[in-house]
Amino acid sequence: MPDSDQNTGQRCKQQCWSAGYKFAGTQGGVECFCGNIFINHGIGMGCTTMCSGSNNGEMCGGLWHLSLFETGLYVPNGFIGCYKDKRDRILSTSLYSSDSITGDVCKQDCKDAGYRYAGTEGLECFCGHTFKDYTKETGCNAWCSGNQNERCGGHWRISLYDTSCEFVNYLK
Repeated sequence: MPDSDQNTGQRCKQQCWSAGYKFAGTQGGVECFCGNIFINHGIGMGCTTMCSGSNNGEMCGGLWHLSLFETGLYVPNGFIGCYKDKRDRILSTSLYSSDSITGDVCKQDCKDAGYRYAGTEGLECFCGHTFKDYTKETGCNAWCSGNQNERCGGHWRISLYDTSCEFVNYLK
């Protein structure tokens, strides 16, 4: 995210959550990073830089140290990102529409049907062997009907997944 002179842990968490990410991290007082996985390099004592937007002494990481937070958003394994969709769809096949959709279910159904990629857009599940080179976006803010802690795209926004990804525990 862009550097901010109003950075706090809560503000960074909100920005990352709104952009559809599972993790948020502050660093150097003004920086906010978002992601869906992290590799644990160990716990350090270097989070000594005050948040630029804090008036209560909150620390926002330090030099090469990240204060890490979970946003509370569930992100299925294999999540590629939120993309803008168009009438000429990013994925070639509309598989189905469901009032109990989740990213994991759509991803598995596309995988079972022999597709490499899956995407949720509202109640719809799309599949494809490739995906078009459309713009990576924010705005995947529609809650999945099958999991109210997960985002399933949005208005002309699609949550895109790689069906070939298996779970890797990066937290060990």
